[in-house]
Amino acid sequence: MLFNSYIFILFFLPLSLWGYFFFSKKEEGKKNTGSILWLALCSLWFYCYATPLHLAVILPSVFINYGSSLLIRKRVRENKSTAGLFSTALVLQLGILFFFKYTNFFLDLTWEYHHLEERLSLVLPLGISFFTFSQISFLIDSKRGELEEPSFMEYLVYVTWFPKLTMGPIMTFSEFSPLLRDEEKRKPDVKNISEGLYTFALGLAKKVLIADTLGKIVAIGFLDVYVINSMTALITMLSYTLQIYFDFSGYCDMAVGIGRMFNLTVPENFNSPYKALSITDFWKRWHMTLTSFFTRYLYIPLGGNRKGKIVTYRNIFLVFLVSGLWHGANMTFVLWGAIHGFFMVMERAGKDLVHRFKKKKTAAKEVSVIVKATASAVTLIRWCITFTIINVTWVLFRSESVERFSVFMEQLTSGGWQPDPRITELFLDLIEIRLLKRVGLQFLIDQYPVMCLWMLLAALAGFCVLFKNRREKMPIKSFNWVNSITVMILLLWCIFSLSDITTFLYFEF
Repeated sequence: MLFNSYIFILFFLPLSLWGYFFFSKKEEGKKNTGSILWLALCSLWFYCYATPLHLAVILPSVFINYGSSLLIRKRVRENKSTAGLFSTALVLQLGILFFFKYTNFFLDLTWEYHHLEERLSLVLPLGISFFTFSQISFLIDSKRGELEEPSFMEYLVYVTWFPKLTMGPIMTFSEFSPLLRDEEKRKPDVKNISEGLYTFALGLAKKVLIADTLGKIVAIGFLDVYVINSMTALITMLSYTLQIYFDFSGYCDMAVGIGRMFNLTVPENFNSPYKALSITDFWKRWHMTLTSFFTRYLYIPLGGNRKGKIVTYRNIFLVFLVSGLWHGANMTFVLWGAIHGFFMVMERAGKDLVHRFKKKKTAAKEVSVIVKATASAVTLIRWCITFTIINVTWVLFRSESVERFSVFMEQLTSGGWQPDPRITELFLDLIEIRLLKRVGLQFLIDQYPVMCLWMLLAALAGFCVLFKNRREKMPIKSFNWVNSITVMILLLWCIFSLSDITTFLYFEF
């Protein structure tokens, strides 16, 4: 089931909220068995709505991991070694992930299977990367003795809770447990429901009205990269950069909004990443919980920055190499992660060099004067370089193969400044553009459609870079009639625009 679907908006979400608060009220002052069971059943229904067979993967995985964590915590209390049990449980979880997601990828890499026409018919279970990471987090925290004793139903809800199940954010059990154990949070809060609905509506608008529209342009551009010209390639590249921004930002807003309706603070996962002045800054803003997960459970265990600069650079690069592979079983994702890792290492090395240089007081003063005199120019240059790297690497992220990425980049410099006519036709056929024609802009749009398209893309890019994001504006101090009308308009507009229900770009990961 998708957040941007009729059944979710009009039926599933209201029903899940009503049932949760209904059972919570019935159980006030008692153990909250009914409300937890309700959340578990709703989440499992959400997960298997399109493909019930997916339950055959997630439920055994949950049972095995919960049983393993019980034994691990028991051995921790008894001061006994957990190494063997923990390693076995970890291998089982990663084994399930690798089997479904990477079997064909590694078979293709081996020489004897390189020309294999019939690959294994494996259907990737929805959200397997996300719920596997949640379970690994639970295992590690159990081994560290950082968990209270959760019941099986609490654990089941933690893994399967629908706002975070298929695309994150990745939460630890301690971040999630207030929903289950704080009695105050089990009471409906009108302010939280109002703010949550407002946030959900904003996210839905980003997805349906902006990301899906840009996605149609992107699909045309990537359909046959061998015949596109420079203008089409440039429009396609920027359109995808904006599409993935609004797609993922929209999902994050919807997840946060649903969490707020349930009185739970869902971790922020998105913070204006296109304002970043470096790749390091970008990863502090994009998919923030994934970055935190790899930092806590991979980078630090590898030694972090405690074993010298060379080991630190190695650890940074390995984290991003793994992050690239996590995103998908394709060499494009591996290369994408490696490129980001390379720039992260270069930025860290540059920072270390500057820090060493600044130890000389005279040099430090000279550097300080230069930086102050050229601060604005330096900031602009840093942003341009970072945004260019992000744009190019997103093309690699979107490409079906490294070869098609190379062709796309060649076509970007091939010349030709008239975009594919299908793109301009699509642009002119948008309902919003047709409405603008009716209010007196028909001559401008019909005469200069390419210029108008670029104005739209520039406006969206400016929105990403220059304005405050939802995180900076929330919480709303007072939910007034203006906000109420905004919510109603956005919801109605989006519902009427749901003729083509599309998946989120991160849904496949």
